[in-house]
Amino acid sequence: MRTLTRHISILTLSLVILAMTAYAGNVTKTSTTDDKGEKSEGVEWLSYDEGIEEAKETGKPIVINFYTDWCGYCKKMDRSTFEDPKVISYMDENFVSVRVNGESKKMVSHEGEQISERSLTKAYRVSGFPTFWFLKPDGEPIGPAPGYKPTGSWLTLLEYVGGSHYQNMSFDTFVKSKSSDG
Repeated sequence: MRTLTRHISILTLSLVILAMTAYAGNVTKTSTTDDKGEKSEGVEWLSYDEGIEEAKETGKPIVINFYTDWCGYCKKMDRSTFEDPKVISYMDENFVSVRVNGESKKMVSHEGEQISERSLTKAYRVSGFPTFWFLKPDGEPIGPAPGYKPTGSWLTLLEYVGGSHYQNMSFDTFVKSKSSDG
């Protein structure tokens, strides 16, 4: 009986540690050290409802990060792309950044209805993670960008959408024009 109690205690402790580790991985604002050795904060993600309201107030376009807790590439972007000082600065200055857990039952307001983040993910037709959706400040969709994005590619995409270049040229044309400029 003592051995069984000990095994249960060890199992319980292991589960608590695992849960704490998983929770620590879900923090939506991270910190890192920049090139000058100064501490900088990661991208500050808002909830869907907060982001929609802030975009209306600020006139900034929205980027929605659809993720899941188990998504390896989502975590990789959290640790690299979204901790890069240039990304943080560009996103803070030019976008309202929203994060939606594709499996969450948390309720949000969408098109006048209360739906779960999971249902919102389906409404945006997200089929893989991470997937990013860009919206105009009034909530009108600009378009999706599925998959992992390393820092350089993400910055280029942000500049394309943030500079409204999508209105008059394709992304490929934008990338070619950037490479011919520099």
